[in-house]
Amino acid sequence: MTNSKGIVIFAYNSTFDYVKIANVCAALTFRVSERFNYDPKNFKSRILPVTLITDTFGALQADHTVIDNIIIHTSDKDNNRIVRGTHDSTVQTINWKNLTRADAYELSPYDQTLLLDCDYLMFNDNLAELFWTDVEFSCHKDVYDVTGKNSFKSHERLSQYSIPMLWATAVYFRKCEFSKSVFEMWKLVQNNYHYYAKVYGFKTTPFRNDFALSIAYHALSGYGLDNLIPYKLMTLTSMTDVVDFRLNGELLYQYKNNKQQLCTGKMQGTDVHVMNKEIFTDEICEALRSYATAR
Repeated sequence: MTNSKGIVIFAYNSTFDYVKIANVCAALTFRVSERFNYDPKNFKSRILPVTLITDTFGALQADHTVIDNIIIHTSDKDNNRIVRGTHDSTVQTINWKNLTRADAYELSPYDQTLLLDCDYLMFNDNLAELFWTDVEFSCHKDVYDVTGKNSFKSHERLSQYSIPMLWATAVYFRKCEFSKSVFEMWKLVQNNYHYYAKVYGFKTTPFRNDFALSIAYHALSGYGLDNLIPYKLMTLTSMTDVVDFRLNGELLYQYKNNKQQLCTGKMQGTDVHVMNKEIFTDEICEALRSYATAR
């Protein structure tokens, strides 16, 4: 292992430029805590390095000033998902390369790993606190719709009468037997997804890492829910726009309420999972990068 602690991000370009988003995610990790005694102008000064796992094409687009290590890892399988337009009722099927996350245990060069979706933006050190605990494996169970519309009510369980759903958006794990077993069963579920979909009562497509993780963790923990991240996963839904990001750390977003009126809100200093990838324009990415490197 090259380091004892670190962050791992998977990113493969398809319909969206996920590597560009990963570059922003990596840059924001410099701001997570004063305890790291980093110099924002010296990206190599942090003690939580970032490893990007991507394919050969993605490696060419990686920002080496914010990413410490690149691992080339490809998959010969594709996955598709349906997305709806943010401002209208349009529906499109897009390519979704999410079939390699179960390999994180073997691929991570760290003894303690924080595995992040590339669209998870860190603005505080809450998740980093896990590195200083004796927890072996942790992730989110509960999610919060920042707009207050409770859009994730149907995501509480894999299906109506099934087990509670866990989120693979941010996963912390140590190199230990329990974590290894979780990832091994994660792969088992992925490789036999149609079977588990029938058993747990959810759709056979698309494959979702959240579902595979949920089944694996529940089974291996005796269907208990110990050591989960003790706060909700703050999320901006796929129907929410980020319209501005300011150097003081304010993120401004817009959405339509239940009466279809356009509303504006802001958040500051809170980690957030951004599901609408279209908001990552060059302007927003540059604003986030400037904030990450500002003194």
